[in-house]
Amino acid sequence: MSRARLNYFDVMDVIEEHIEFAQEKDIDHRKTSKSDMFFSGILKDGISNFWISYNALTNTLIDVSEGVAWKNGMRISIDTDADYDEDSHAFLVDGVCVPFSSGNTSISLKNYSVGAENNVWIEYLETLDNVFAIHPITGVKEYIQVQDGYKIRVLEGNEWGSGASNKEGITNGIWLGQVTGAGAGVQPTGLTDMPREYLHMITMDAITSLNLDNTQHYKLGSLTVSNAINCHNMTTTDGITCESLHVNQSNTSTMATTTRYYAVSPGDLVPDTDSSDYVIEGVGRYARSGSNTAEAGFCGGVHLPHNAVVTSFKVYWNRTDAVATGQAWLRRCDFVGNYADMAQADSDASTGYHSVEDTTIATATIDNGSYCYNVTIVTDPNDSASEVAFYGAVITFTITEPLP
Repeated sequence: MSRARLNYFDVMDVIEEHIEFAQEKDIDHRKTSKSDMFFSGILKDGISNFWISYNALTNTLIDVSEGVAWKNGMRISIDTDADYDEDSHAFLVDGVCVPFSSGNTSISLKNYSVGAENNVWIEYLETLDNVFAIHPITGVKEYIQVQDGYKIRVLEGNEWGSGASNKEGITNGIWLGQVTGAGAGVQPTGLTDMPREYLHMITMDAITSLNLDNTQHYKLGSLTVSNAINCHNMTTTDGITCESLHVNQSNTSTMATTTRYYAVSPGDLVPDTDSSDYVIEGVGRYARSGSNTAEAGFCGGVHLPHNAVVTSFKVYWNRTDAVATGQAWLRRCDFVGNYADMAQADSDASTGYHSVEDTTIATATIDNGSYCYNVTIVTDPNDSASEVAFYGAVITFTITEPLP
């Protein structure tokens, strides 16, 4: 049996193709990882968040604690303390530039002059590990696996949020804080880490609600929230920044209109001082005149949310005499004695228990800053006090602001 023999260079071509395939596969994997990353900022865990402090042995130097951040999909991480070396990112190994992380302790300031502002950044640095292959033709080491590294940079006058005006060329960096010089050989002052950019990790395309409760700065990318965003103790200048915010699957942050109801019980009423006789039944079932022939008036405060819109005023009556009458108004009063009727729902010609509804509401929007509101009731019997009685009312309103 004859066996075909492969040419040496054909074998080398096959090996080289395998190496290139492995490299391309790793690059593709890294691209996918980047697209799956979260929004830019420091991952806040309450323990290690790149805090800046004075070096314990030399107080003119600073240290940066461990931490994790993301910038433009790049993961920036310090998980082990190491002495700072500004040039550690430029070593050559076998003719290949092999960058290493800069270290995070014993860091010098850029300018120790009194009052000089030194801004501390951490920048993403792509590093190499010790996994490599020997090129079959050239014999040069080819590092096929890269890792996420970092470089601490102390810059003068390069403040947080400088963006496009950044003269130092930092594109994948996070601002950590500022240190103020106090003179050569003197411990610096004014360690400041506000306003930092913290990230809030969102791993779903859509969530039902989002609660942020912190005074730090949060930055969110494109975010869809189907219910509500609640921000507690957030500042206005360094609060929440949303690059694209969608609430209730729309492009606005307006809440959906909600219908609610406000009930008025006979027990909520007080008698008018002009009423000679009245009855508010002991358990608050009804209110009526206490006289067989004289009318009785009642009034009760109404407390609706500011900016609510009243859509209906419905009153429940019991009437046993065709001549007896019951009247009910929803009223708006100012604070100098004037009032205006918003709705009226008097007992009708029906006898027995019945309801009357008014949906033509005047000045329907509630303005608690300028007015107060009440329900006014008058019952006028014919020849027996129990001929007409008020049994309650329901005010229907809508609201477009979130309420408890």
